[in-house]
Amino acid sequence: MVFCLLFFFLFGIFGVSYLKGAYYYCITDHINIPDVNLYGMINWKIIDTAQDCMDNGGDWIVKDSNFDNIFEAMSTMFKVSLTEGWLDIMFDGID
Repeated sequence: MVFCLLFFFLFGIFGVSYLKGAYYYCITDHINIPDVNLYGMINWKIIDTAQDCMDNGGDWIVKDSNFDNIFEAMSTMFKVSLTEGWLDIMFDGID
């Protein structure tokens, strides 16, 4: 158990240093403008920063599993090690 905690802690540090902030996304569902679609584009402009999202009326939200701090990173890696839903976590970091 100590070995697993040490393993999660070390790779959690790597995850935080490389993936911090990568699991945020823009929600534009509540905007009633016809130019808004479901792919994070408003007026044919790709929304990829918090400032762009908030300037266009969206909400900048973090995913449930993320690498923003060491505790969230260790929790995320524990979820991945259980092999239940790990593909969703892996694909969330690509966006």
